Amino acid sequence: IITIEEASVYGGLGGAVAEIVVQTCIVPMMILGVPGVFAPTGSESFLLDYFGLNPEEITKAGRKVIARKGKFYLSGKEKTMQDKWKFIRIT
Repeated sequence: IITIEEASVYGGLGGAVAEIVVQTCIVPMMILGVPGVFAPTGSESFLLDYFGLNPEEITKAGRKVIARKGKFYLSGKEKTMQDKWKFIRIT
């Protein structure tokens, strides 16, 4: 799942989607948007490019999320099946 917002990633659509999804099925997810910083001044297209919200960067994000499918993570680090007693499975 990828959510894309033209606003802060905190307290927005991505957080709401994650809150619902995590209750039923852990899946790879990425929230794209403004990362809680002050935005520079510029045109809409400049700002979308600046924050990686253009088609190319969204495509890269999609590939990263797909690559995570079926892998195991603990504290953001990929683990092996030998570590299975302490993992969160991404399905």
